[in-house]
Amino acid sequence: MVNMRRALVPIVADEMSLWIPGEEDAKSEIIHGQATGELRGLRGAYTQTQVYGTSGENLMDIKQLRCASYDGTSPIDDKYAAARNPYLNLVWKPDFDSLSNEQAKAGFPPTTEFKYLAPTFEKPDRLAAYILIKSYVNHSDLYNRSHSEHLQRF
Repeated sequence: MVNMRRALVPIVADEMSLWIPGEEDAKSEIIHGQATGELRGLRGAYTQTQVYGTSGENLMDIKQLRCASYDGTSPIDDKYAAARNPYLNLVWKPDFDSLSNEQAKAGFPPTTEFKYLAPTFEKPDRLAAYILIKSYVNHSDLYNRSHSEHLQRF
C-alpha cells in the first residue's frame, strides 16, 4: 500500500469493459473493487482496476488507467510553480510568420485609436522632412552627378 499525498485524476483509459449488472447486483448498493498500479514519473500513475457486484460478477474492467496527480490548487495560486518546473510548462504562442493581417488585427487590437495618435507623429514627420531637405541642399553636388538610372533615384 502506497501512502499518497495528492489525489490521482484519471486522464486516459486505454481499454475499458463494462457489463450490465444482473438482477441481484442491480438491487444492491454495495460493490467491490480491486486496483493495482505503480507510480511513474513525477506526477503519474498507471493502474488496472476491476469492479465486482455482490454476486461476484464482473461489472467493470479497466486494463490500463493513466492518472495524473492533483493537489487541488490552481497554477495561478502557486506563483512559484513555473519557476520550479520551467521546462514542464506548455506555452502556446502565435506564429507571427503565418498570421494574416486580419488575424493580427483580431489578436492584437490597437489600444488607442489612430485619430488620437496622429498629432504625436506630426513633429517627427516634419523633422524628418527638414533633415532630408537640408541634406539635399548641403550635398546637391552628389545628387546632380550622372549615375545609372537606379542610383539616381536612390
